[in-house]
Amino acid sequence: PRAQNHVTNVLLGASKAPEALQHLKERSERLSGSSLLNLRYVTLKMQLGELTEKDLDVRGEALAKQPFDAQALMALRQGVDWCVEVSRGGACARNFLRLLSYMDGSSSFGGVRFYERLASYLKFKIYLYLMEPKEALNYALEAVEKYSRAETSLRVVAEMASAGLYGEALAVLREARVLLGKQKKSSLKRSYSAYKSELDRLEEQIAL
Repeated sequence: PRAQNHVTNVLLGASKAPEALQHLKERSERLSGSSLLNLRYVTLKMQLGELTEKDLDVRGEALAKQPFDAQALMALRQGVDWCVEVSRGGACARNFLRLLSYMDGSSSFGGVRFYERLASYLKFKIYLYLMEPKEALNYALEAVEKYSRAETSLRVVAEMASAGLYGEALAVLREARVLLGKQKKSSLKRSYSAYKSELDRLEEQIAL
């Protein structure tokens, strides 16, 4: 699957998106156990504006049965980033939520810590883009708790504040302070005081 994924990238780099899509269609059907190729196919179809509801359901059902692949999660994250930062279309955001629901119910992805924390963060990003504050806050709190890393907490707070959800950002910030106090000092990439100062700065800016 990784070799076929590389071929896809080469075709896309040469501005041959239709050829890349056809390549993914054929290879994902031949290598039917590849969640990576399946996700790349769905995402590219979405980017080309060719994804139908039937496509989404057929591929989503297949995805739920395919084995875990860390590179598939990278493709998923890149797809969501494209959706909320480039495409800026509500339909693709809803499509990714449906894909995530299939993966949540999968025995291969659901229950895997690496997937679960990423899924929470991606759902936060999607609901933030859709400007659904309640859902965005729920998944933001879920994400910072599952990651339990100061860097993730800071990023989530900053993203929420940048979207204008100041009350929600402060709620996440309060949780970030609690998690920072629990995180082992040896696991911090910077000093505890540096993170505390950054949280103080963010709180001050949000409160303005």
